[in-house]
Amino acid sequence: MKLKLNSRIVFAAAVAAAALLAACEPPPEVEETAEGFKRVEAIDMTLEWRVDGDMAEFIVTSPAQGWVGVGFDPESAMRGADFVIGYVENDGNVVIEDHYGDRLTNHTADTELGGTDDVELIAGELTNDGTMLHFRRPLDSGDEYDNPLTPGETHTILLAYGNANDLTSDHGPDQRTSFDVEF
Repeated sequence: MKLKLNSRIVFAAAVAAAALLAACEPPPEVEETAEGFKRVEAIDMTLEWRVDGDMAEFIVTSPAQGWVGVGFDPESAMRGADFVIGYVENDGNVVIEDHYGDRLTNHTADTELGGTDDVELIAGELTNDGTMLHFRRPLDSGDEYDNPLTPGETHTILLAYGNANDLTSDHGPDQRTSFDVEF
């Protein structure tokens, strides 16, 4: 008897198993910086954030010279997550967009879904050590494709990076993580 496996079912099972393993790992330690940011390190990435009125300011870095992404509060894998993803070109031009996890392992620009782009770029830098994006976004933009961030509450964070300068290429299995932190 030959067994025929559906590749989508196998992929979904692999994503679920990876999420379960990630949930078993202890969350990264949150530190306070001298500039008033909360800071975590995971998979050679750093994420820093602070609240300023009704805005949240973020600095995210990766060890690669490609795209960098941070997601907030997924429902399952990437589905339902509010993403900010971007990269810095060799000439210094920064591309950054507000995306939504519209499928288990996919995201689409909010504007393509009928929403708004609510990310404000502050800076971006490409160095021999990797990529840095510094941006702001509203705590609650009112856009149906943005998840509100509430200070003092726990939020699930997705971090990932890739080696290409685009917003659609995949990341490797060791280039992504998720964890819960008090925002």
